[in-house]
Amino acid sequence: MNRPNRRPQKGTVLTMLFADHTLARRLEGAEVQTVLRYTETKARLLPESGSASLAVGDGCAVFTGRRSPMNRVYGLGMQRVVMASDLAQAEDFFAQRGVSPQVELCPLAHPSLSQHLRDRGYGLLAFKNVWVRPLEDLTGLPTPAPHVTVQPVDVADGAMVARWVQTVAGAFAAARGQGPDAEPGATTADAAMDREIALPTPHTPGTVCFLAWVHGQLAGGGALVMEGTLGRCFSTSVYPALQRQGAQGALLHARLHYAAAQGCQLATVQTVPGTASQRNVERFGFRLAYTKAVMGLE
Repeated sequence: MNRPNRRPQKGTVLTMLFADHTLARRLEGAEVQTVLRYTETKARLLPESGSASLAVGDGCAVFTGRRSPMNRVYGLGMQRVVMASDLAQAEDFFAQRGVSPQVELCPLAHPSLSQHLRDRGYGLLAFKNVWVRPLEDLTGLPTPAPHVTVQPVDVADGAMVARWVQTVAGAFAAARGQGPDAEPGATTADAAMDREIALPTPHTPGTVCFLAWVHGQLAGGGALVMEGTLGRCFSTSVYPALQRQGAQGALLHARLHYAAAQGCQLATVQTVPGTASQRNVERFGFRLAYTKAVMGLE
């Protein structure tokens, strides 16, 4: 009896990617390297931020400023058993800096991590979807609208780097009502934090930033960091007034092609569940690898 031909056909490689421990270690390990280089860059550019990192078990604890949303433990439990002393070490690290500890919990991490988190009273703060897409075949991607243009930022061009920082920070701030159309009672504190978060990104090794224009108007930006053969898309933001006009899709399209041209085999992106960003990455052929939990301790 003849067996059916099960060789993957062109364009179906996406369905053959298995989100196992090997893939999870690759994705989480790349994120650890990204945040460590970012933290080192911020410590160099903005020493007053107190940015610092600490090896915790097989992961790392990162602090990049009192109000930074990046303050947490990354990659813990992906390579080995987690000890209670690992979390105690991280908690001391954050306590010395006056912030509450947070830990990213990958569902494929060693079960000892979730057990220790329960024992120590950690609670759920948020979920993050982790998406992945092979880059060997980019045919069939949504075509950017002709009125949208995207350009990579030349890190040697100081004015262009400043424009990227201002645009990405401004778009995030405007989305929260902290921009020119801020709601009554809003302060500039969050907007200042957005600028502080964006500033190190163009200067971080391995990172390439992109700007998008809609009908010639600067609309938003995004970043791509290449960790070996893995491209990580992040820091995507578009001004609310210019959303739903193709800028976010064009930014993703440009980064996927750029990463593929540089020899990357996979691309990954993280989104909040149920958002427009999730809808966009699914349109571009990403599949859900897993959902992480952000755990916190008061």
